[in-house]
Amino acid sequence: MSRLPGCCAQLRLSSRCLSTKGCAPRRALIAQATLDAWQPGTRVSLFGSRVDDDARGGDIDLLVEAGEPLQADDLVRRRGAFVANLYKLMGERRIDVVVASSGVSAPS
Repeated sequence: MSRLPGCCAQLRLSSRCLSTKGCAPRRALIAQATLDAWQPGTRVSLFGSRVDDDARGGDIDLLVEAGEPLQADDLVRRRGAFVANLYKLMGERRIDVVVASSGVSAPS
């Protein structure tokens, strides 16, 4: 999947450097939650109203692009752990997480 137009935040698990104007601490928290829940090669992109660093309010919209195919139950478990980590690290905020995987398989 290609980079979304206008995204202001992307990270890969191989890189924890997320310094972009104004919201580096928040990005570091997203990076930590990503490292705790997803496998290497995962990319997280910020989209929606929070792309504009000058805008206030709105929810945090994140697209998680899993680096490898996952079984459906593993994908659901990892997404739940990711959201729980985000709430624990960032407090109760409105966070929407969309997950894209190169393939989802049924449990065997």
